[in-house]
Amino acid sequence: MVSRAARDLSQAVVLPELDGATPEIQQGQSSTITSVLSLVEQRANTLAAAAADIEALPPPDEAVYAPLSAADAVIVYAGNFVPAWAGAISIDLLPAVLVFIIMVVQAAIRQGRGIRQTDDRMTVGEMRAALAAADLLREYDDQPARAQAEATPATGAQPVQPSSPANGSGVP
Repeated sequence: MVSRAARDLSQAVVLPELDGATPEIQQGQSSTITSVLSLVEQRANTLAAAAADIEALPPPDEAVYAPLSAADAVIVYAGNFVPAWAGAISIDLLPAVLVFIIMVVQAAIRQGRGIRQTDDRMTVGEMRAALAAADLLREYDDQPARAQAEATPATGAQPVQPSSPANGSGVP
């Protein structure tokens, strides 16, 4: 059957019509078709030689089917059980593994974006440092007001001196 197909391969080619507008184009089409036909013929010869080599081989022995009992089949094919079982179990467990991976990733994402309030618990030292920082910010905010008050005497107005309290302690 293969040798017949090899013989028919080179002979069963349908040649297209040359439809080039000029004789040069038709000549190019003809040379392309000729080169393709020579390649098909080479392949057909190679296939025919391989088919002849195969046909020269002696025919194989007939395969004999020997039915096995269930017990014999278990003994003969026992080595095939573990790989098949492992493959089936791994395919069955794959969705569970994927769900577990997604759960771990989602937990990590949620843990990273949780709201954490660090100002709920402060030590006395942290409270003192915060109050000192607030005092420095108040002094910084008061500096532009002082600079403006100091610039007012240049316009001719007299700055107002704070009066001392009557008890002389310096505390109002």
